[in-house]
Amino acid sequence: ITPADVGAILQAACLAHDIGNPPYGHTGEDAIRHWFLDPHNAYLLDGLSALERADLCAFEGNAQGFRIVTQVEYHRFSGGMRLTQATLGTFLKYPWTVEHAQTAGAKANKFGCFQSELPILTTVANELGLIPQRSSSAGHATKWCRHPLVYLMEIADDICYALIDLEDGIEMGILRYPEVEAILKPLLADEWHLFQSDFDRADNERRRLSMLRGKAMEKLVAAASEAFLVNEADLLAGTLVGELSDHCPEVVREAINGAKSLARERIFKDPRKTAIEVGAYSTLANLLTAFLQAAKQLIDTGNSTFRNSRVLEMMGASAPQADWTLYQAYMRVLDYVAGMTDNYAADTAQQFSGYSPLGR
Repeated sequence: ITPADVGAILQAACLAHDIGNPPYGHTGEDAIRHWFLDPHNAYLLDGLSALERADLCAFEGNAQGFRIVTQVEYHRFSGGMRLTQATLGTFLKYPWTVEHAQTAGAKANKFGCFQSELPILTTVANELGLIPQRSSSAGHATKWCRHPLVYLMEIADDICYALIDLEDGIEMGILRYPEVEAILKPLLADEWHLFQSDFDRADNERRRLSMLRGKAMEKLVAAASEAFLVNEADLLAGTLVGELSDHCPEVVREAINGAKSLARERIFKDPRKTAIEVGAYSTLANLLTAFLQAAKQLIDTGNSTFRNSRVLEMMGASAPQADWTLYQAYMRVLDYVAGMTDNYAADTAQQFSGYSPLGR
């Protein structure tokens, strides 16, 4: 790998990092966990190992993303997207399995690999020389230190979404321009006099916002790059404490945290968004109940009722086979459901409930 490759590796990892998000994003993740943890659904987990149950009950979009890029997309279960080891290492924000999710410090309950992809994670870690941290009861490594480039991918995500979320908030009429300027302008305090005339000439708030975003982005990227270089030794040793943003100047930390806080308190709590998120629980519950009941019947008995066979037919190439394990079948169901768009999930759940938006 040459220095010129680093940008391409980071770009690929950044593009892919949210690929495992189910319908409704983080709310969808919680809805899936909620369904598996519901005592009424406990019978569907009979026959799974403790770690297989944990994968489902602690469903993680990051682990689903690793499964997608290494197994599901393009070359199905034959290498997936066939990304380079360096790209996969940079993609892995949490290079460990569910058994270590509670030991992740500030990122407690996070993990980046299901049991089904552990052999792939092990290969990636060995090829890249990731530093082992913890092992399973059998003595095999199941938790590693992050690849150094993960920290750049993570702060790039923070920077982009911090700025984009605020811009979206203005477009939606939830935020006002002065609120956003108050968060981002301190980043440019030392150089504001160089830009003042340009901002004053801007004839509307949209242009001023675009200029402010661009200048703020430059400052944040420069600060992230500097923090990466200053902390190179700790990054390579796997001993860096916290995120890369924690090692940036205070004005940078305040801008990122302020943007996140404003988005969390004002945008994410908007009634329009809240109503959709509440509906996500019933939508995903309807889908999981139908598909997982059908999968369990097929695996347990080798046969399906007419209804369940029709349900499984909807999954196409993802449909479970009678000779699979229950865990394999359930993971294929999650591949299918987690790959739905919000609208498709809602429409399918409504149809399963006997309602057709077309009136048929």
